[in-house]
Amino acid sequence: MDQMRAILFLILSVLCCNAATYYVRTDGNDSNTGTADNAGGAWLTVQKSAATAAAGDHVYIRAGTYNEYVTNTASGSAGSPIVFEGEMDGTNWLTIINPSTAFTSGWVTASEVGSGVWKQTNMPFTVRELTIDNKRVAFVYSMGDISTAIGSAYSGSGLTTGAEILALSSAQTLTLNGSGTVSFWDSVTAMWGYETNAAYKRTTYLRLRDGSDPNGLNIRCARNAETFTTSISAPTVRIEDKSYITWTNVSLKGGFTGFYLWGTNTHHVAIEGNYISGGYERVHFRGGPHDNLVRTNFLTTDYYGTNDIGAWDPGSYNREHLYLVAKYLMGQNESFDQQIGLIGAGPTNVFYGNRLVNGLGTGFDIFNILASFQVTTGTVFMANVVDGHPSAGILLSVGHAYTLIASNYIADNDINIRYHQCDSNTETYRSAFILRNTLWQPTSVGLHTYIHFNNGTPSSYIMEVWAYHNSYSGGAGGITASSFAYDEDGLTNMFWLNNIFNDTVYWLTDDSQAATAAVGVFDYNIITPPFHTYPSTNNFALYGSHNIRQGFDEWENTEGMSFALQSSSAAIGAAVDISDDYPGLPYYGVKLDATWDIGAQEYIAGESATPRPGRSKPRKPR
Repeated sequence: MDQMRAILFLILSVLCCNAATYYVRTDGNDSNTGTADNAGGAWLTVQKSAATAAAGDHVYIRAGTYNEYVTNTASGSAGSPIVFEGEMDGTNWLTIINPSTAFTSGWVTASEVGSGVWKQTNMPFTVRELTIDNKRVAFVYSMGDISTAIGSAYSGSGLTTGAEILALSSAQTLTLNGSGTVSFWDSVTAMWGYETNAAYKRTTYLRLRDGSDPNGLNIRCARNAETFTTSISAPTVRIEDKSYITWTNVSLKGGFTGFYLWGTNTHHVAIEGNYISGGYERVHFRGGPHDNLVRTNFLTTDYYGTNDIGAWDPGSYNREHLYLVAKYLMGQNESFDQQIGLIGAGPTNVFYGNRLVNGLGTGFDIFNILASFQVTTGTVFMANVVDGHPSAGILLSVGHAYTLIASNYIADNDINIRYHQCDSNTETYRSAFILRNTLWQPTSVGLHTYIHFNNGTPSSYIMEVWAYHNSYSGGAGGITASSFAYDEDGLTNMFWLNNIFNDTVYWLTDDSQAATAAVGVFDYNIITPPFHTYPSTNNFALYGSHNIRQGFDEWENTEGMSFALQSSSAAIGAAVDISDDYPGLPYYGVKLDATWDIGAQEYIAGESATPRPGRSKPRKPR
C-alpha cells in the first residue's frame, strides 16, 4: 500500500504549529503590521503576505477580490508549513484572486475586419486571456494566416485568416472536417483575437455572437508571454523552488494559469479546497516538483458559452465543434485548455478528491516534452471526478512510470482514458495501473479507452498497462486502438482483468484486427450486449477462457448510476485473486479474501447504492 502511505505522509506533512498569524483584507494597508484582523492592522495585498510569511506562519485572506499576481518567495519547513487560507461561507469561495485588468469601455468598431467586430488599441500588454463575467472566452491564436488550422477544423470553408473567423455572420454554418454541419456561433458565443504587429500597437479584437457593442460588459484581460506559446510566464500563483506551503479555500480566476509549481526544490506543497477556473491551465507542474498534494479542489474552464461539454454526440455536433475550436483555432494543433497538466514533474505527487469538470480540452495530462526532464514516477490520481471534456478525460503520454489511476469517477469525456504515443522510441519503461474506477458514457457515445500509436514501425519499447477491477458502462466502445497498434503487435504489454463492460462493445475493432489482435491478458471480465459481430465465435484472439458473456446488462446505463452489484450478479466471487496470481500489483480498495468480485465495487449485502457525483460545485471540503 505504498500509494496510501504516500497520501497519508503528504497530508500529515501540512499539519503545523503556527509561528505567527497574519491577515490580508481589501481595506488593509501594506504598511500595517499584518497582525490584526482590521483595517488598521491587516495588509492590503496577498503578495505582501507571500513575501513576508515564514515557516509556521498562517495567513488569513479575508473575503473580497484581490487584483494581483502572487509569487511565494519563502519556504516553510517540515511540520511548519506556511499556510494561506481564504474565506468561505460554507458553500461559496469568498476570497478571490483575479490578476486580470478590466476593459469595460473603450471598445470601438473594427470595420476593417468586419461587421460586428470591435477592438481596443494601445493596450498595456499583449492579451493572452479574456473573460466576460469571469468566464473564459474562445479566441483565434492569430488574426493573420491560420489556414492550416482552419483546414484541420473545417472542410471547404474558404477561410484563411483569424480575422475572417471573427467576421463570420451570426447565421454562418460550417462543415466540420469529416463530420456534420454546425452553426458556428451556437457553441462559440463570443471570440477574440489579438495583433502585436507594430502597426496595430497591441490591438485586441472582440466579436460577440450577435455583433453587439461590448462596452459596458464585464470584460477583463490577462497577460502571459508576448508571443503565442503554452509556456507559462504569468500564472496567478507561482510556487517556484519553494516547499512546505499550503493554499486553501481561495478562488483563482481570470489569469492565464491558476497554480504553477516549478522546480526540483518544490515539494510538500498542498493545494486544497480551492476553486480554480479559466485560463489555459488550472494547475500546472513542470520541471521536477515532487511529493506535493492537490486535493478536494474544484477545477473548471467556466466557459463563456454552452455548458453542454463532453463526449461527441453524433446527433449534435456542437461538442465536437468545441473540441476543434480549442485544438485548432485556439491551440494551433493542441487543445488549449487543461485542468491539470504535468510536464516533467518529479515523483510521488498526489491528486486526491478533486472535481475536474466542464473543460474545453483535457482533464488530467501527464507528458514529458523535454529530454532534460526526468521521468515522472509514482503519480497517484485517486478518488477524483473527471467529467465533461470534449478531448480526453485522462491523457497518459510519454515520460511517466508507475502511475496509479484509482477509484475515480470518469464520465462523459470524448475519450475517458487515452494512452498516447505508446510506441515512443525515447522510452525504456512506461507503466500505468488503472483500478477500481467507474467509467460512464452516454449510450453509444464516446470511448472509454483509446490506445494511440504513432506509426506501424516496431518500437524498442511499448507502454505497459494494467487495468483491473474497473466498471465501464455505456459508450460506443470499451477499448479501441489505432490500426498501428495491430501492425506493431503492440498490445502485448497490456492487461485487462476483473472488469465489467456494460452496455458497450467491449473491444471496438474490425474483423481483420480481431483475427490478429493479442494482448498480455484479457480475462475474468464480464461482457454484456452489444456483442461483436465477428465471424463464428464473436470473440477474437485476445479473448480469455474465463470471461463471462451474459445476455443482459449488469446495470441500466444512466448518468449518475451507482455501479453497485446486485445480489444475483455473476460478478460476485468470480474474479481472479490479483494478490496471488499477479503479485506486485497495487490493489488499493480491493477485498483481500476468497470472494473477490469482478468490477470496481465489491458486493456488500444490505449496502445501499450511492449515486456518482455530478458536475455541480462541491461544498466546502472538510
